[in-house]
Amino acid sequence: MEITDPNLGMLSLLPAEVRTMIWKHFSPQLHVSRSLPRKPNHLSRDQEILLASRKIYAEVAAEVPSGYNDDTIVISVRPEYRYKSWIKAKTTKGVQWDLEDLSDATSRGFCDLPWHSLNVQIWIWAPHRKVSAQIICLYKKVRALVEILKGAKGFMSLWVVFGHTTKTSWFDDAQPQRSIKNKSDLLPWAGEIPWAKWDYQFIFPLFLQIRNVKMARMYSTEMFEGKRENLRMGEAFMHAQGIMRKTTPYGLRADPDRYQGKRIEEHLDVLFMMVERILDVLPTKTANMLRLDRFSSWYTDKLHGNSPYENELKKLLLDDVQGHDTLSSMNKWYRIMRAHNPLSLAYRSAFPETFDSTKHPDIDARGWNRDAWHCVYRHGIPPLNSKETDKRYRKWTMEYDAPENGGEFVKLQSYFSLLIARNPVLDS
Repeated sequence: MEITDPNLGMLSLLPAEVRTMIWKHFSPQLHVSRSLPRKPNHLSRDQEILLASRKIYAEVAAEVPSGYNDDTIVISVRPEYRYKSWIKAKTTKGVQWDLEDLSDATSRGFCDLPWHSLNVQIWIWAPHRKVSAQIICLYKKVRALVEILKGAKGFMSLWVVFGHTTKTSWFDDAQPQRSIKNKSDLLPWAGEIPWAKWDYQFIFPLFLQIRNVKMARMYSTEMFEGKRENLRMGEAFMHAQGIMRKTTPYGLRADPDRYQGKRIEEHLDVLFMMVERILDVLPTKTANMLRLDRFSSWYTDKLHGNSPYENELKKLLLDDVQGHDTLSSMNKWYRIMRAHNPLSLAYRSAFPETFDSTKHPDIDARGWNRDAWHCVYRHGIPPLNSKETDKRYRKWTMEYDAPENGGEFVKLQSYFSLLIARNPVLDS
């Protein structure tokens, strides 16, 4: 007999039904570690076959209770900032994930779970009302999680639970909590966007992008009767449940449903820009670290590599979100980001004492590295309107003509200006 599939080797000589019977005899405690299936020390003796090929690994994962075919998965999203700490997940059979970010989730197969056959519970823990930037941190974590979920074919059930603890709550004095007050003072257009006043309004609209949930439920673990805003919160959750149950694809043209008078995508775009601009000036430790994360992860592979964050800003420019002010924000963020890059030649010339690569041999010094940023800015990046940030920016600009920069900012500004000029929405 001839081997029909090299990825299965001699096992390809067996019918698929026989291979399935073999896989079912494997240990039911398959450990889904960060590096599976690359590190043999994470596997028991009867699981080492998983290292033979991805085809075998996929077949085994479909039959062994490994977290890939459990019925229920509970995902916990906390508001505190921790470097390389995003979400935690656990199945009913004890398999756990402690994920760093989206790329970590992708490399570990978390994004490829059979969501359509899972009951998913998402616990979103309330931010502390005295730490205003925690709602921003929570927004960013949930937004990244929804990026995974909205690509799924569907869900058996999806429960979104707004949970409270002994120290934190989504309510303050029996009405929804509002961590960030006087937002109009923080935004360039001198006003708040509608329907983003209370903390929960930063979070629940993100789930309106999800479709085809057989049983959708969204609720808070505590509610107070008789309050007008509580009734609105309940109505918003009911509205979200109805949208998630729909089978129509997500998108402006595919789904005519509106959220409080605005199409969902339009509302989320404006909400994104509002969050980014508020983050510019919040004077807290959590905000400092969030600004550091924003700049340190701008490029994902190298200095001139692709940046999902930059791509999103391009999209908002083309959609004319908040007018041309988006371009000025893009210019500001880009220049400050470049001024703080500890691996650029201009930075090293301006601040030779700040970063010594010889003391960090694990840092890749080829132009961009997230860990290098966190080595230099251990306390984060101060508000962008602070004297400290302005001083660093001015000193960097004195070295800006170094060959390493090559007029990149001028080219980028021209490119985005051209994009806006060609925007058919603006021409009409």
